[in-house]
Amino acid sequence: MAKSVLNELNCFELIQASYAAHALYFLTKIDIFEFLIAGPKTLDELNQLSKAKSDILNDLLLLATKLKFIRKKDEKYLIARKGLQLTKASKSWFRPYLLVWGAQLAPATIKLEEHFLTGDNAFKLAHKDTIWDYYNKNPEASKIFVEFMHGVTNQSLIPDIVEELIIGDAKSLVDVAGGTGSLACALASKYEKLSCIICDQPSNKINADRHIQSLELENCQFIGTNIFGAIPPGHDVYTIKHVLHDWDNSNVIQILTSIAKAMRLDSRLVIIEGLLDREFSDSFDNPEFIHTRNFEQRVWTPGQVRSTKDFQSLCSQAGLRIESILPSRGFDMNYIECLRSPN
Repeated sequence: MAKSVLNELNCFELIQASYAAHALYFLTKIDIFEFLIAGPKTLDELNQLSKAKSDILNDLLLLATKLKFIRKKDEKYLIARKGLQLTKASKSWFRPYLLVWGAQLAPATIKLEEHFLTGDNAFKLAHKDTIWDYYNKNPEASKIFVEFMHGVTNQSLIPDIVEELIIGDAKSLVDVAGGTGSLACALASKYEKLSCIICDQPSNKINADRHIQSLELENCQFIGTNIFGAIPPGHDVYTIKHVLHDWDNSNVIQILTSIAKAMRLDSRLVIIEGLLDREFSDSFDNPEFIHTRNFEQRVWTPGQVRSTKDFQSLCSQAGLRIESILPSRGFDMNYIECLRSPN
């Protein structure tokens, strides 16, 4: 059996864990870890800095101490090693993720019953807008989300993908919906003879070009386009990473059809996504996380984490056939390699 944490906790323990997560969210939101990284503080000092009521703050600090995110010595609180990841200075993706979860996702989970009964997206039910409209109207929320996505992509995902993705003798690669170029730039840096194209909405061009220039890459460029329409045609490899899980089936088929039309018969498409039916090795920690990840995705967007059977159906409808599926070290990544169907 693969190792696990969640499936060994009973119902009471799972509920208590949710309280602990909310406490850490609040302490992070009011900058307690920022205050402590500057030096030890008494309760009164933290109360003055955070403007929180001391009795409430004291209870939360004691909880964080028990969780080993904070230490207490001689009536002063100090930041513990685990707490460092929740500071801005750490640049860890855990901090923005916790803030996104507490402010944006937790309220959406409360709408799960209404989502179940109506089919409406839970995030939209909670925030009156889809995730993308919400971020367009709320720059600060968008900033935290972008910080989280940038951090988790570059710290947790890209290193594995660059090592695991099979490029072979490909000369050109298009990363569809590649944002500001985390994946394309990383591959261009590793493979100097590989011409890499970042394909995304034109509004990403400024930041993508800045990223390319900062790495002094001559084999990477940005092309602004609508991924539902024209994808740069005729390249050896196309990749699309953690994009399809944001969309419902009809939109996924449109995106995949757009890519299929751009592909030659000998081009390869590599879809990088989690799979609900993935079989994890005995050494893998927390295989159930793919299912909590699916719950999160369904709450957050109109999409979902899908199964192998789901992708077989969607790819077939888009004029693609799956040739192979390889797992990654990451629990939420597999490499689904596709070819264009002849007809």
